[in-house]
Amino acid sequence: MRNSWHPPIHLRLGNGGEITRVTDVFEAAHILIYRWPSRGAAHKRALDECMKALRGKVDPTEARQAFTEAARKAGIHAE
Repeated sequence: MRNSWHPPIHLRLGNGGEITRVTDVFEAAHILIYRWPSRGAAHKRALDECMKALRGKVDPTEARQAFTEAARKAGIHAE
């Protein structure tokens, strides 16, 4: 199972408005662990789904959907 997704997700993280391009589950998990501005239920679900996808337990599209939802709930601009 491939862990990449298309199209990539572009996030606006940090105070400088830096745009981060997320192309796969590994990048998403890294951002959730090290760069995410807030924690909560949506963050936990997204990280859980990313970890499951990395282990081949769920399709990467499920992790992508959870990641996008976590961004929305955290007030992060994602496109």
